[in-house]
Amino acid sequence: MNSELAKLIYDLDWNEERAFQVYNIRKRLTPTGFEYYVLFFFEKILGYKMTMPTSTYSPDWGIDLKGIRKNTDWTPQYCIVQCKKHASKNFWVNDIRAFVWWIYHILSDFPSTTAYYITTSCFTIPAKQFANKEAISMKDYSNIAKMYSQYNLEQFEKDIRNEMPKKYNQIFNKWKKEKTISAQWKLFSSQEDELLKTLKNIRYNIMKKTHIYTSEDITNDSVLELLSRKRPHSLDAFKSALYENEFQKIEIEKTLQYANEYIKGINLYV
Repeated sequence: MNSELAKLIYDLDWNEERAFQVYNIRKRLTPTGFEYYVLFFFEKILGYKMTMPTSTYSPDWGIDLKGIRKNTDWTPQYCIVQCKKHASKNFWVNDIRAFVWWIYHILSDFPSTTAYYITTSCFTIPAKQFANKEAISMKDYSNIAKMYSQYNLEQFEKDIRNEMPKKYNQIFNKWKKEKTISAQWKLFSSQEDELLKTLKNIRYNIMKKTHIYTSEDITNDSVLELLSRKRPHSLDAFKSALYENEFQKIEIEKTLQYANEYIKGINLYV
């Protein structure tokens, strides 16, 4: 199964609806399509008049989209946007430094400009800290889920068919049909009970190997239920899942002794 799904569910607090929204955008839209999705969102939801200065694969000097709208006092409000559609890439501080360097002259000449860096992936903490100092508005996959709730992919598809029908094949990935993605998601979601059974079998095998006869001495059912829902994809995620849910220290310590065994079981379903 897809480890990308497991990581999304984990990172979005195992909220399946929000995770599916991000996953759907990642899979159904091409890089060009993601730029158009953001463009339409800014126009239809935020009220900007947007332009796309260059094509997706041409040098853009840090600017994929430009926009303008009138404030309530009729003064102009500008925006510039960098769009990055990735599944797993983390954006580091040097990525944001490069973006600031590219757009510095615009921010200096037009101080009413808001600069956005929008990605379906995520930013490192140092990148976020640097962006805050430079007043760059950072939007990662959690923000994409919020955007989707205001302007979903179904409405975007209708708007493209109505307004830009010739662009449709450039925007939507023809190899990633919505029904296929939905079916894959349903299969992933339906395996939670199977995974719980697998984790209980792992616990039983540990008991046999270690000659422990009470399952609570290995780990209790509530911990296994958490692991089957959250599906931590690495040892660090495994530890975080336990500590964030405030299990008793002794329960965490008992479970961590067998973390590698449990992670192997979880990986069968991701």
